[in-house]
Amino acid sequence: SKVLRSSDGNTWEDYFICPGLASAGIQNITLFKGTGVVDSVYITTIDFPATNIYRAAVDANDPDNLSSSFTLITDVNAQFGYQGITCSLVSGDTMYYSVSSSDRIIKTANGTSFHENTRFTDSIANNYSNSQVTAMVEFNSYIYYITHSSFGTGTYIWKSNDGTNFTLEETFNADTLGGAVAVCVAGGKLWIVGRTDNDYTTVFSTVNGSDYVLENAD
Repeated sequence: SKVLRSSDGNTWEDYFICPGLASAGIQNITLFKGTGVVDSVYITTIDFPATNIYRAAVDANDPDNLSSSFTLITDVNAQFGYQGITCSLVSGDTMYYSVSSSDRIIKTANGTSFHENTRFTDSIANNYSNSQVTAMVEFNSYIYYITHSSFGTGTYIWKSNDGTNFTLEETFNADTLGGAVAVCVAGGKLWIVGRTDNDYTTVFSTVNGSDYVLENAD
């Protein structure tokens, strides 16, 4: 497993080669400044149970890390006891990761010290049957958290403008939206691509974050 880099979209070169066993893989790539002047590349790898977050300069030229260009920032499993990352988001001066083995959010402001968002845990994770956050996106000055129920009851969409107080905006049953696989903001709308428990693909959009329109079902 490796990360490739291209300056023109045609010619590609190795940027980072995942260390560890052959079963180890890359889960996430995010650009974030932290306390730096320019963006660094943050790469999350999993070599179960280790979930490692590495950081390097965008222009690093050390794919095998022989010159220690990639710094191991943290092992999420060792620090928090969770494995795997489902998604990430940079909002303002903070980078967020959702943990795939538990409905938890970890975050960092400086790019080196990670903390669990305990308000999310207390407000949502401990009170709703959510197995994980499958997507996060910033839209209309709010962060939207899309969570998937561990009991197959569907998908919850939450929003927050401060990471402390959360509002439940919408609930979908599993036959309509059993989990989000992709989100984006385009044309003044928030778009959610998901799947149903019957393995159909559904696409929803919203202009205000509260009212959702089914755009496509296949």
